[in-house]
Amino acid sequence: MKYTMKNIQTREKQIAGDYFVRFGDSGENKFEIETRLCDFLNDVYQNNFKDNTIVIISHGSITSYMKRILNLKSPHIKTGKVEEFVQVDFAPLFHHIKKLKYVELEKIRPRVEQVKSLNISEKLKKNLLKIAKKEFNNPEFSDMDFLDFISGITSSNLKQKNSSNFESNIILISFYQDFETFTEKWMNHYIDIGIKNFVLVDNHSTDNSTKILQKYKNEVNIDFWELNEKCRYHKICGYLQKILEFYGQGKQYLIVDCDELFIYENYKAITLKELVKTKKVRNIKSLTLNIYPKGNIFEGKFTDYNLWTNHHIK
Repeated sequence: MKYTMKNIQTREKQIAGDYFVRFGDSGENKFEIETRLCDFLNDVYQNNFKDNTIVIISHGSITSYMKRILNLKSPHIKTGKVEEFVQVDFAPLFHHIKKLKYVELEKIRPRVEQVKSLNISEKLKKNLLKIAKKEFNNPEFSDMDFLDFISGITSSNLKQKNSSNFESNIILISFYQDFETFTEKWMNHYIDIGIKNFVLVDNHSTDNSTKILQKYKNEVNIDFWELNEKCRYHKICGYLQKILEFYGQGKQYLIVDCDELFIYENYKAITLKELVKTKKVRNIKSLTLNIYPKGNIFEGKFTDYNLWTNHHIK
């Protein structure tokens, strides 16, 4: 392994007691390594422990981790590539397992306190508490990402511009930005598959997207919202959750981006509502198929995207 200055700094933080700093964006951290080794050693103790002798043939740093967990200062018999220990006392292992549990609780505590302070429904709060506890060590949902998500739920930068009377039907929610060349095709597609209720969030558009969308107000029900902030993905997710809370539980929602056309088998013949009723499903997940024009991606017209018009996703 080639060590960089960043790797050395990460290792120094781990040695100093930081359990959650990682090697790279998705590399392991000290908490994961020690948890896995404790599970292994506990398995040895519970199932394979006969004569208090363990032979570890491993990478040097892993051996060091195990010796530290078991509080083994030096080999009792031999040194070198193979280190042999006899009459091992496993009591330090169980102390270390308790220590890791404490480390986990301390990591989770700030997230739990943030969720408990939110003025949201009890059902959402319960679900967020599960996420806070379960995903505390997920590299794709870091403390910063979690804070962004919570900030989106609590922020006042999301404003409703008008309120419509929605029909008892699916509610489409989408954040949009500068998609005037695609707006009409996008709206017509969702109207054609039976969507009558739209929640459309203007996320810093500078073109005529909003003006084009407003032309459809006499044809379908549209609530326009405005987001006066540029933010990262997880905060957008928080804003989305805020909108879902606003319109309430027990409804059916379709969440798509402004450059996405949701299609399904026979979408030209049956509405999405009919599909949901026929299939008797509560949730639908879809694959995303990226399609590009033959020429310049910024100059392409919708007619250039022939693949979408000629193929259906089933």
